[in-house]
Amino acid sequence: MQGLTDKVIQSSKRLGLRINKQKTKIMTISEKKHEIRLSGEHLGHVKEFVYLESTITEDRKCGDDKKRSGLASTLIGKLSKIQES
Repeated sequence: MQGLTDKVIQSSKRLGLRINKQKTKIMTISEKKHEIRLSGEHLGHVKEFVYLESTITEDRKCGDDKKRSGLASTLIGKLSKIQES
């Protein structure tokens, strides 16, 4: 996990982007808790987060998949329109 995080940091820097340490958190779904660092600082852990209006928890449960799928489809459609313009 740390290696992947380091690659994201490097790619972001090349593009002129910065990762906000205060807003970046991690959630592990396995029993093993990973300690991930961002510029030397540990990232905080969360037990759940909201993605496309569905709550995803560390015990692999999430909200209504059909609703989430529909929202994702709508978002992809909107992004496609932006790319075409």
